Amino acid sequence: AHGLAAGARGAPAVIGAGPREIGDRQVRLREITMEDAPELYRWRMHESSRPMFRSTAAVPYEAHLDYLRRYFDPANTDRWFVIEEFGAPAGTIVLYDIDPEGGEAEWGRLVIAPELRSRGLASRGLALLVRHARELKLKRLRCEVLAGNAHAEKLYRETGFRETGTDDDASGRRFVRLALDLQEP
Repeated sequence: AHGLAAGARGAPAVIGAGPREIGDRQVRLREITMEDAPELYRWRMHESSRPMFRSTAAVPYEAHLDYLRRYFDPANTDRWFVIEEFGAPAGTIVLYDIDPEGGEAEWGRLVIAPELRSRGLASRGLALLVRHARELKLKRLRCEVLAGNAHAEKLYRETGFRETGTDDDASGRRFVRLALDLQEP
């Protein structure tokens, strides 16, 4: 399925234009729903996931639900997806800070369920998100990765992202900023 007219499972949808589902039967992206809250929380709060983000603190579940509810605000322009493998939730990825006039956006929150890692799902999910960004006529994607997260850095560079700088947070952790020109072949 390349695009659907209604939100997944009949849930409210934020994505008003363009596909809410991208991919094929094996791996696809579909817009999140509130029903995804427990899995999104489990993946993001997992002890192996939290250290990769700027915010490493454990978040109470109710705060997580509030964050998800804000996604469904009609004014929101993010595109938050669940990565599915053969129809089963496997991870998450989001396109945000979308600037249609400037042709740029940031992407992130790539998390794969710990028990499903090392199956190529991050790579497939990112490839689908890049394809989606091109369909939106974006010209450039930006992201950041914790320096030393070798697996993620390798994936992003293999996808074509190039380093544009670094940023140190208040605790001294370094993040590498990367960008991908979507107009390159």
